[in-house]
Parts: sequence; C-alpha cells; structure tokens
Amino acid sequence: IETVQVTIKAGRLKAPVWVDLVTGNIYAIGPEQMAVEGETVVFKDVPVYDGPGVLTDRSLLDFVPARKKK
Repeated sequence: IETVQVTIKAGRLKAPVWVDLVTGNIYAIGPEQMAVEGETVVFKDVPVYDGPGVLTDRSLLDFVPARKKK
C-alpha cells in the first residue's frame, strides 16, 4: 500500500471516505488529511494499491456492516 495526494477541483465532500472495491471496506478520511484551497480540495495520505478504489462522500453510501464490532 502506498499513500498519495489526490486533488479534486470543485470538490464538495463533507464526510469523505475511501472505498476499497476489492474488499468492500470503507475508511473515513479525517479532517487532518483534507485541505481546501479555494474551489479545490486536496486529500493527503490516501491509501492506494494495485486495485480499484473510490473516494466519495459518506452520505452517498448505504451499507450494512458485515459483522458487529468487537
């Protein structure tokens, strides 16, 4: 796993999450990883690897946890 910087123009993500499309896991992107520069949002230290993933807003997802937290 590598970490990258992602820049999105006109980004309007209030509760950003990273979705690993291979595992189905969803990871929150904390405010310390986000910087707003005018109309541009910069995400720092986003985990990526050689599989598909999506950076999106939590409000767009409807999910049920696979198992209860311990």
